Amino acid sequence: MIVNLQLAAENYRPILLIVLAAAVASGCGAPSSPDIPPVGSAGTDGDTGGDDEPGPGQCIIEANDGGLVGESYQCKGQFHAYFGADGAEESSYAVSFGYPDSGDSYEKPFVAACCGPLVEAPNCPDGDVNQHLWACYVDAVQQMCVGLGTKVEEVRNEVPPAHALIKPSLAQLRDWLNLSTSILECTDTFILHTGLISFDCTEDPSSLIEDVTWSLSETKHGLIHNPYVRIGHVEVVDVDKPEVGESCVNLHDNDTHIPLEIGPQEPGWTKLILADGTVNLTGPELDGIAVTGSAGLASMATGCQGKGCSSLSANLQTEPGQWRLEGLQLHSVGAASVASGSASVGVEEYTISLFSPVDGIAEGSTYEIPPGAALFSLSGHTAFGNYSLATTNTTTIVLQASESGWVMPPFGIGYVDQDGNDWTLTIDAAAWASPPPQSGDQ
Repeated sequence: MIVNLQLAAENYRPILLIVLAAAVASGCGAPSSPDIPPVGSAGTDGDTGGDDEPGPGQCIIEANDGGLVGESYQCKGQFHAYFGADGAEESSYAVSFGYPDSGDSYEKPFVAACCGPLVEAPNCPDGDVNQHLWACYVDAVQQMCVGLGTKVEEVRNEVPPAHALIKPSLAQLRDWLNLSTSILECTDTFILHTGLISFDCTEDPSSLIEDVTWSLSETKHGLIHNPYVRIGHVEVVDVDKPEVGESCVNLHDNDTHIPLEIGPQEPGWTKLILADGTVNLTGPELDGIAVTGSAGLASMATGCQGKGCSSLSANLQTEPGQWRLEGLQLHSVGAASVASGSASVGVEEYTISLFSPVDGIAEGSTYEIPPGAALFSLSGHTAFGNYSLATTNTTTIVLQASESGWVMPPFGIGYVDQDGNDWTLTIDAAAWASPPPQSGDQ
């Protein structure tokens, strides 16, 4: 999802971080923070439960002055939304989360709650009731709002040539949905104005938001008039965490894992994990100095585990001379930075994910995907907020079988920002290997 950052100081401009939108200083001063808008804060009777951690059964929705730290619970369920416009057929936006085949994991959940321990809420008439499921509903809707622009880009990418006239209008709609003000308008509509922001143990959260429609305040986007988004169905059935869960501070901790990222899932495909690899970013000059950055990827060389490993899956036998790249996810390892001269911005976490399977050409032991054929979601977390965008490969993606394993020569992912500047993220030459038995499904 492309996020247009509006910075207060004139001597700052938006740029693409390693896999995100963020900002690099080109002068002195401090940029404003374009964080994804908050959706509010809540606890039972407005109490978040203490100075250091939420009270039993209570959840943290937004950042708090008391320094509260909770544990992250992965949510299990699904949501189904629709978006459309005057004279246009509705497009579906359906996502499952927390199931074994959903594509997310506890470490990288699509939907999560930040809470204290699960307990029975004493003032709830039905007994075993707590805030955890409610917090999952809030985060599911917030994640939907964050991902809308990327979903529109997915639709735009699938427009057949005969209807290419609509693609510029879809791009306008995509860019508007990615504005922080638009995300706030979405969360206000579905979370604040419906009353979902307040926990009520006697009320089913789904009843507050199902069939609610958001009519976008910007009514014209080229050929697209009066667009809307409607929530059809949201259901959260469970929450889960290890015995000792990851610490969290609010529901935004998982904003880097938008529920559109698709990874390898099906049995029978050729499945590989990254043995070793890095990425490099090159961008335009800022004050005469080119923007650059580099970072490592989670691989066998870095000791990655399970779904935290960068992974690939492919169907190598679709038809003679053809193959299909079914899934590709590249995860960061450690922090990175992007710099222009003496100014730099930190990138704490990022993921590069293939949106949907893409067909390619096979010749012998060489498998290729042509430029522009693969649509990627790039999401991550920086000091300036959580962002994601959608873009395509600028060069051919090649997968080759060798005596020592699988190799992938360098390929580029390109992006042109709103100022017409070209950015290229290069995935360096990488080695791939079959996952070890203890890694399970990747």
